[in-house]
Amino acid sequence: MSPPTTPVVEAIQGPQIAGVLELFELDVSVIAAGQPVIRFVSAVAVDNVIQRGGVGFMPTPIETEGFDQGGTGAVPQPTITVGDLTGQIGPWVWASQDLLGATLTRTLVLRENMDDGADPDPSVSIGPPSLFKVAQKLSQTSSEVTFRLVAEIDQGEQKLPRRQVFKDSCLRRYRVWNSATSTFDYAAADCPYNGAALFDITDQTTTIEGVDQCSRKISGCRLRFPGAPLPTTAFPGVGARR
Repeated sequence: MSPPTTPVVEAIQGPQIAGVLELFELDVSVIAAGQPVIRFVSAVAVDNVIQRGGVGFMPTPIETEGFDQGGTGAVPQPTITVGDLTGQIGPWVWASQDLLGATLTRTLVLRENMDDGADPDPSVSIGPPSLFKVAQKLSQTSSEVTFRLVAEIDQGEQKLPRRQVFKDSCLRRYRVWNSATSTFDYAAADCPYNGAALFDITDQTTTIEGVDQCSRKISGCRLRFPGAPLPTTAFPGVGARR
């Protein structure tokens, strides 16, 4: 006897995965109290703000990689590139330390289950939502920003330390170059580096103060503190075999 089917099962088992939407919710409030949840959907799928349960999702150019990797025991680390022509992401990246630690929820739904669809139902999704944390900003331009994500680990049996732990991403706030005063601004920084040597986000030496930015990797810390104890908040030993 065949198991019963539902419209969702029929849709994803059909010859074409038509009418499936990929919804994203970027929660900035988990790293900066009072800040928003930014919601967006691929602009390839829709061209107007679309609602689910009365909540709007902005159509945005999106490219993703690695979300659907097969399970091999490794923690998924997908990447997502979000278009930012309207400035909905960029200001929060600058104001909230590259959004490190922010939560990204990815939900697959049928187009017909959205509020303006043929069968509106905000409780229906294709499988449970997937939860990720922003682990690193890989790149940023005036039109888009790319993040590396890590899967949110079940914290039901979490142990100390209670703060978010990343294997290879430091959460310290790095200095910012102020072009108006031609000086580095340390007001919000908690990284102790104040040296003259400059390095860009890929750990390459630079002479341009405006592109001085830590990669947040152990390698970036070693460049700035050669031969000294590293002030990184990363935990390189996380996940190491005993």
